[in-house]
Amino acid sequence: MSLKKLLLSIILSLYASVIAAQTPKIFQDDKPEWVIPISPKKEYKENRAAAGSSVYLLLDRQDNLSSEETFVHRAYKILKSQGIQEMSDFSVDFDPEYQRLTFHDLTIYRNGKKLSKLTLDNIQVVQRETNMERHLYDGSLTAIVNLSDIRLNDVVELSYTITGFNPVHKGKYQGEFYLEQPVPVVEIYNSVRLVREQFINYQVNNTKIEPEIIEEEKFKTYAFHIKEPETTIIENNTPAWYDSAAFVEFSQFKDWEEVANEYQKYYRTTPAEQAELKKLTKLISAKGDDTTSIIRFVQDEIRYLGFENGMNSHKPSAPTQVFERRYGDCKDKSFLLSELLQSNGIKAYPVLVNSYKGKNLNQTLASPGAFDHCIVQLKTEEGIRYIDPTISGQGGDASSTFFPAYGYGLVLKEGEKKLTKLPSPKVSPVNITETFILDDVGEGAFLEVETEYLGSQADLRRQEFEESTLAQIQQNYSNYYSLVYPDIVADKEIRYEDFRNRENKFLVKERYRIDSLWNPSPEDPTTIYAEFYSLALEPYLFPAQAAQRKTPYYIDPQSDITHHMIVFVPEKWMVPQDHVNVKNNAFEYDYKVSYSNARLDIIHHYKNLKDHVLAEEFPSYLADHKTAQQNISYYLTYNKNLAGAAAETSNFRWISLIIALLVMGISALICFKIHQNYDPPTSIQPKFQRNSIGGWLVLIAIGLTVTPLILLIQIFFTEDFMSPQLWDLLFSGGKYFQIGVLMLFELVYNCALLVFSILVAVVFYQKRTIAPRLIIIYYAVTLVITALDTFGAYSLTQVYTEYEKNKLYKELLRTVFRCIVWIPYFIYSKRVEETFVNTKNPSPEEEGLADDGSLNFG
Repeated sequence: MSLKKLLLSIILSLYASVIAAQTPKIFQDDKPEWVIPISPKKEYKENRAAAGSSVYLLLDRQDNLSSEETFVHRAYKILKSQGIQEMSDFSVDFDPEYQRLTFHDLTIYRNGKKLSKLTLDNIQVVQRETNMERHLYDGSLTAIVNLSDIRLNDVVELSYTITGFNPVHKGKYQGEFYLEQPVPVVEIYNSVRLVREQFINYQVNNTKIEPEIIEEEKFKTYAFHIKEPETTIIENNTPAWYDSAAFVEFSQFKDWEEVANEYQKYYRTTPAEQAELKKLTKLISAKGDDTTSIIRFVQDEIRYLGFENGMNSHKPSAPTQVFERRYGDCKDKSFLLSELLQSNGIKAYPVLVNSYKGKNLNQTLASPGAFDHCIVQLKTEEGIRYIDPTISGQGGDASSTFFPAYGYGLVLKEGEKKLTKLPSPKVSPVNITETFILDDVGEGAFLEVETEYLGSQADLRRQEFEESTLAQIQQNYSNYYSLVYPDIVADKEIRYEDFRNRENKFLVKERYRIDSLWNPSPEDPTTIYAEFYSLALEPYLFPAQAAQRKTPYYIDPQSDITHHMIVFVPEKWMVPQDHVNVKNNAFEYDYKVSYSNARLDIIHHYKNLKDHVLAEEFPSYLADHKTAQQNISYYLTYNKNLAGAAAETSNFRWISLIIALLVMGISALICFKIHQNYDPPTSIQPKFQRNSIGGWLVLIAIGLTVTPLILLIQIFFTEDFMSPQLWDLLFSGGKYFQIGVLMLFELVYNCALLVFSILVAVVFYQKRTIAPRLIIIYYAVTLVITALDTFGAYSLTQVYTEYEKNKLYKELLRTVFRCIVWIPYFIYSKRVEETFVNTKNPSPEEEGLADDGSLNFG
């Protein structure tokens, strides 16, 4: 056992001994006279809870502020055998430091008979720390009552009173009652009784029910008596801050200023303590002004441990005491940090927050019970910052340290009048790069993984590597990848680099060996495939399903993950580009596939855009995720027959070249004859002719100049047409043959279009009369061929990717737009008519007209 654990065990043992020594007895007495009697129904014949194993007939709680008593009265009926197991015992928690527990009644009603079961000897008192996993010990005791001989259809009725409110609140009451439950209840009664002159606020939430106010001579009671209340629906992944149940709050604090003034008194130090803290500050930081060093000291070297019984639940320990013992809860650590920073000349204050429901804290009544956590506000030259001193292992400096989404907080300083809106946390990306270096086709591969964690993600990984050995982490990471690659083994020891004090980055590097990456296709025995699955995105792309969700769905606003898979293939591959983008108001997913020089890149990027999805938005949220799910796997397929055909046809590259030259030769001959023989005369008088190409024709000139160059590059300098893969496809048969035919058609068309576009450009710059007609033909033919090409690709929907089809659709739309704009322009434009007036062989009249100088009109 380590020294740290040994000391903790000794401390807890001593603490338990002290608590045990002061544990009072459990008492038995009649009900208090002030209690309003509520009699539960003994019969339950309704069908509403047919699926339940038991049903509550009555939930009755009554608080008396003047006597500081809480009376609890319950009755329930056993409906099924499982209910015997679940409801044969119950427990009551109380703090012996300021509370006393008194039982009044414990009765079983069976077949019209009343059986009393209350015996103090059968009640066991134990210390059961429910927050032990959070290193919090509140000293509360639990009275456990075990009922014997419980049978089907029994009705159990019990009541008890807990006397004593926490003295830290100095007699000011705060309470909360739910007016409906997540299980069926027949009747609910909640009330608060106080002296008539006493002040109290109340607020009902998620209901229009108002309390019945019962006036007496000296007292006043606020009562809620609800029969057949609604059953609260609790769905999975509902945000912690969302509460759809009807509930009521009570508080004797008038506003947040009163709460701040009341509790900031506990966070004060004496001059002697301040002097001591100054000395301690110099011990922490040699420079005496290193804010980050002070923060890291409190976070990392003061253990998070708290004993929160009695006054300690809201009152912190003295900072010097916390420093000396080197442990404390959130209040202790926040008080210590704020005082150390104050000693270093930085204004700093503790801030009360709610770690679960802080987002809606501004909608609750002012009350110290609204908080469950404490942090620190500090004011630096860069502005106001917030630090959670209970989070260890954080990186960056005071200005960049990650701060969780706590919503609202109450700064504990005198004169603070309202809650402060706390900043939203910065998104912390995770960038994963997986590099697969494949052996020959059908064999294994090496996998190298580099993961970059930033911000809070770096904090989490840093803590993981501090708490575990490298061997344990290596095993966990290997098990993770074995979900996709069962025979994976680590090839090198896992490594990491920690950039804690700079940009707060944590880098993890891994290397594995996969002996068997390829699998036979179940559909085609001649085909094998390798799957590249985005395991990192699986938790994000597959949200929990729900038929008709009624509550918001929580999503982590910190989710920003990029998964980049690089695959080096052993030979050239035919890999089409692909791009899918899915975006709604809750998340965005982007997917890209590209290939170049035997390197395949598959990039997934997923990012949440907010912290929840509304119930009415959830169906579209699921639908968009289903679209994204289609890309979680990428498959490289290898057909052995096709590979054999490729080996036989690898010398066919020159055939593509011969076909291209032949088509261009025939096209050139036809275009030459058109250029020489097609020569319509002009009807424009010389004084109206234009000597230069201007206006909108400049755009046409640019397009006609660039088009031949683009076509030349596409035909001869890309692998689309001058590759033996074209012939591999033609010889493969099936759907691949159809692609080959389509590509061959595109080769012939592009070669012919190249020559024709040169002819159009030549007659355009010669301002020949045939230019407008050839340009119209050029645009019309382009539209027809593009439409046929798009239709052909659409018919091969299982081969062409969405990205490629979208490119074809966009090109078709651009071609349609060009035709709609320019064909009418060349038919009706006066400038076109006055510009293209030259002929190949002008008549003597035209030659004479050309010399009279009238062409200067331009």
